[in-house]
Amino acid sequence: MAACHKLRIYGIHKARFSRIECHESITAYGREILLQTIDLAEEMGFEILHGIVDSLWVKGNDPQELCRRASEHIGITLEHKGIFKWIVFCRTGQTAQVR
Repeated sequence: MAACHKLRIYGIHKARFSRIECHESITAYGREILLQTIDLAEEMGFEILHGIVDSLWVKGNDPQELCRRASEHIGITLEHKGIFKWIVFCRTGQTAQVR
C-alpha cells in the first residue's frame, strides 16, 4: 500500500512516464489489502478507529498479533508502529475544532 504514495510515478500529476491504469491497479490492490486487514481485525475483536492508504489505527489487545496474522494472510509484512494513549483524526478539508 505504501506504493500509493508514489502517485506521480504511476500516472498522476504531470508524470513524464506513466499510465493512469497503473495508478488505478496499485490503488485497488492497496484498498483490498486494507479491507482484508480490517475484516481480520474485526474478527479478532479490534475496534477500527481509522484506516487510510497504508495505515490502520485500531483499539484492542495485542496489535502485534494482528500484524502477524494479517501479514501471514495477505503475504506482505505489516509493521506495528506504536501504541498511543490518545490520537486525534481531523476531517479532511475541515478545520479541527477543539471544544
